[in-house]
Amino acid sequence: MRRTGISIFTLILIAILAGNVQAQRIADMARPGAAQTTPLASAPEDEANPFLSNDLWAVGIQAGVLSGYGLGVRFHPIGRFGGQLVGGGIKAGDVKTYSFGIEGQFDFDVMGRSRFYGYLGTGYYSYKGKDSVDLNGPWRLGIGVAYEWSVSKKLIFNASGAITYFSDGTVLPLPQIGLWYYFN
Repeated sequence: MRRTGISIFTLILIAILAGNVQAQRIADMARPGAAQTTPLASAPEDEANPFLSNDLWAVGIQAGVLSGYGLGVRFHPIGRFGGQLVGGGIKAGDVKTYSFGIEGQFDFDVMGRSRFYGYLGTGYYSYKGKDSVDLNGPWRLGIGVAYEWSVSKKLIFNASGAITYFSDGTVLPLPQIGLWYYFN
């Protein structure tokens, strides 16, 4: 039953993300004098597309169980590909937990500073506490989709969902969220 609930949540998240991209595209086309855009096409001058004109670096935080939680760095060279590294740890009393992960990203659509992309990620998670020595499936591998919303010119919020394979054989659809500051 729990897997069904998580699966439905992930499908709803993906539908919302995809619908938001299409709704934004329709709203942009309805604006008087709006330029017609296609995936990764140049946006109007007032909404220049930084993903096609600059190499972009970002730092931020992420919470997820596929490609790490904690502090991260992103690099997106000019074009459709990008990547990120994330890692962090927490120690509270006798409990110690940490993770690190990496993602490769491929842009499906970019509009201004927002984008819809697919990603392939992997991560390692460790938990050591009083009652548990370690996790049953510490390594994770997954594939998913994500959408980034431009909160401001430099600040980006992203939400994603991925089908995640755990090293103990478990497969679950799981979400991730992040907040990133782009330098360019």
